[in-house]
Amino acid sequence: MEGHVRDARISSTSKNRASHDTTDKQDHHIDLDDAERIEPSAETYAAIMATNKPNPRGPGYIKLYLLAGMIFLCSTMNGFDSSLMGSINALPNYTEYFGLPSNGNASTGIVFAIFQISPAAYRGTIAGAYNTFYNVGSILATSAVYACHLHLADQGDLDWRIPLWLQMVCPGMVCFFIKFFPESPRYLVANDQHEKAREIITNYHTNGDPNHPLVTLQMKEMLGTLQGAPDASWKDLLDLRILNIVYSVIGWAFSVVGARLHDVVGRRKMLMGSTLGMTISLALVAAGAAGKVEYGNDAAATMSIVFIFLFGAIFSTGYTPMQPIYPAEVVSNKMRAKAMGTFKLTAGAAGFLNTFVGPIALNSIGYWFYVFFVFWDAFEITFMYFFFVETKGMTLEELDAIFEAKNPRKASIEVKNMQSRIMKEERANEQIDL
Repeated sequence: MEGHVRDARISSTSKNRASHDTTDKQDHHIDLDDAERIEPSAETYAAIMATNKPNPRGPGYIKLYLLAGMIFLCSTMNGFDSSLMGSINALPNYTEYFGLPSNGNASTGIVFAIFQISPAAYRGTIAGAYNTFYNVGSILATSAVYACHLHLADQGDLDWRIPLWLQMVCPGMVCFFIKFFPESPRYLVANDQHEKAREIITNYHTNGDPNHPLVTLQMKEMLGTLQGAPDASWKDLLDLRILNIVYSVIGWAFSVVGARLHDVVGRRKMLMGSTLGMTISLALVAAGAAGKVEYGNDAAATMSIVFIFLFGAIFSTGYTPMQPIYPAEVVSNKMRAKAMGTFKLTAGAAGFLNTFVGPIALNSIGYWFYVFFVFWDAFEITFMYFFFVETKGMTLEELDAIFEAKNPRKASIEVKNMQSRIMKEERANEQIDL
């Protein structure tokens, strides 16, 4: 009887999928019912999602959302911790207990599991929501401090102790529930536990349907990618850490030098010169990457890495010291607070794009990603030449007068030329007197 029920279920499933056969972009037939003939490709995935898309509100997905929500608490605890000390420093009971000044003391101060288990169609939404819970933690921390101070300020130290105790809630929940989390299917495939990996994909990506073509597709993709790949060694990790340390040291050293050069060479020349250097570096990075990809030239790949480091050094020299300075110099006193807020907002948005969009673009278009920024930096040089104002050696009030001119860029250059001429004349007069 059980065999008849199973056969009937398979027959019903096949009928339901009769319309799932489709064609790829080259008009080749894609048979989604024949598991053996499913080939891993973007076309196959698109065909499956177009004809047999799993229900995102199914039981497997609901479990996945709950698990992801638990991981979100890691971000929540980060936001809670970061905001807690800033809020708690303002409590009189806290500052009195620790003998701090009344104005406070500023010195008080697994995510990838989501990427591994999330379906590709919803990975951006599920994994992207992680960082948003940082704000949830911040809200909880400031609200807890406010509520405790409002109602418990006369109860000794409870108004600051309770918010500190609440720090244990999110990590405690994560520690308790983490044992219910599934293992990464890619980890299981890499360790030859294929059936367990298939079971996880079935439960969380296809709502328990083991015959869904998406299960076969993802298993084949993971097998093709992970099987036979060399295991990452501690040496590989150590080498990567060393490269990061070297890159950071180089960046710090060149940024210190750049901080001084901006007052010697001038803002315009430094920014335009460094941008030109970055443009050349990126062009050579793109050329090296192209040489490796198109011709398998290892020397070109090495050149690409060298110029990535050079790009970082040039950026640190020209841009790192000026990021908090130049935006404040080129606005009036009345606008400075709003302008710096806008700068922080745009810098954060650019950082978000670099972090989340950059890797996707690099993976999609390869070395053309660098080529795009070669042209972008070239545009920046042109923009700087025509619009950037020289601010070296001028007071903020003098800069206000320059921005009232019809052409502020031209006016600033004229002022700097005049200052240079006067300084040369004074030095010449001193030499004559001597």
